[in-house]
Amino acid sequence: MSKKVSVNWDDFEMAFMIGSPDAKYFFHLGTGELKYLSYLDDDKAKEKLLKQTQDDSWIEIPRASTPEGMEEIANFIASEEDPVVKANLEQSLTTAKPLLAFNRALGGATPARKRWTVARITSMHIRLIDFCEAHDLLIEDERFEEIRAALAR
Repeated sequence: MSKKVSVNWDDFEMAFMIGSPDAKYFFHLGTGELKYLSYLDDDKAKEKLLKQTQDDSWIEIPRASTPEGMEEIANFIASEEDPVVKANLEQSLTTAKPLLAFNRALGGATPARKRWTVARITSMHIRLIDFCEAHDLLIEDERFEEIRAALAR
């Protein structure tokens, strides 16, 4: 039977966004509380948070790995129908800083940028639903149900 949990939705959703691999989010299975460990935190703050979240009621929310993120980018590029945009995006990944170059190649308010934004949000929501299903959680928020319905889960 699934466990219903209340969360701060905005914080919970952000925990699944692709970000710094050094950042960590911890979720309390009983209360829905989130704790965030930033790569900017000093050693004392890191030790304190890791100590607070060491019992079994806390679980770390897995971050998308760099290979997973790069696979999402590759899949997005493969789906691009405009050959010029596609070539620019493919070329961006051959640079010394591919993520920065990829974002530059997307441009400002372009159709490709809009599609990428939708793709990132969809990916984030898939990770969120996968996490909840893996831990048998039902989040008490209408946005959770909307996402489940949109993903047919």
